[in-house]
Amino acid sequence: MLGPPVEGWVKINSDGSFDATNGHGASAAVLRDHQGQVLAAQSRWYGPTLEVLVAETRAAQDDLLLALQLGVTRRSFICFEVHFIRREANSLADICAKEVSVDSPVKNWHNCFPLWLMEAAANDCNLHCVN
Repeated sequence: MLGPPVEGWVKINSDGSFDATNGHGASAAVLRDHQGQVLAAQSRWYGPTLEVLVAETRAAQDDLLLALQLGVTRRSFICFEVHFIRREANSLADICAKEVSVDSPVKNWHNCFPLWLMEAAANDCNLHCVN
């Protein structure tokens, strides 16, 4: 879904990150409301990962768990599909996925967000671009 969700719903931007040079993966989730405001974000380091689809699947699982932990009750899942989306169109989750490492494997942001996250949210193409 491009753009923000309808009022009363939450949109989750997800990213499964995979570095083919070292075989490490990470995931990221960013939850936003109908006005595009960030409600929460999370990144998780996975280390050795078989391939990008494994990273994407782990990211989807992490996204759902985060939504459940935050009490998101309005959910709609017709099917699960993995699509290639230009990094520019999913920059917020992409940036979050790069924030974790073997030395800092999990990061959560719920009430206080770093400046880089808020700037990325303000510039996020999903809120402003149709294409």
